[in-house]
Amino acid sequence: MEDAFDPAMTRMAIAAGFWVLLHVVVAGSPLRWAIAGRVGENGFRGLFSVLSFVGIVWLSIAYRQATSAESFYGIRYVETWMMWAPTALMIPAVIFFVGSLSQPNPTMVKGERFLGSDDPARGIFRVTRHPMLWS
Repeated sequence: MEDAFDPAMTRMAIAAGFWVLLHVVVAGSPLRWAIAGRVGENGFRGLFSVLSFVGIVWLSIAYRQATSAESFYGIRYVETWMMWAPTALMIPAVIFFVGSLSQPNPTMVKGERFLGSDDPARGIFRVTRHPMLWS
């Protein structure tokens, strides 16, 4: 019997765990304020941006390796038509992403200044508060 352990899937799971922990444990907890208190707000934002970039590159590379045909051998069979699903889902993802950058965003870093306007939630922000996360 062939071993079901696939190192590519494990690397992807670890990269995804890093991404989630970075955002939940560092950015979404009191640890954020402790770090910002030591390195300053701009220092924290810079450090968090670098770590986020490293995390997304790592996750992208790990995903590419884990989605090879060899990684799925014996787990499931992927039909040719199934390869079109990610492509079709990219259409709304791009719309949400572009929409998130085309309007003033009150939820972005230093976006508090937009809350004082007459209509702080314009465009795609009337649909969701975080269109970039949806994308």
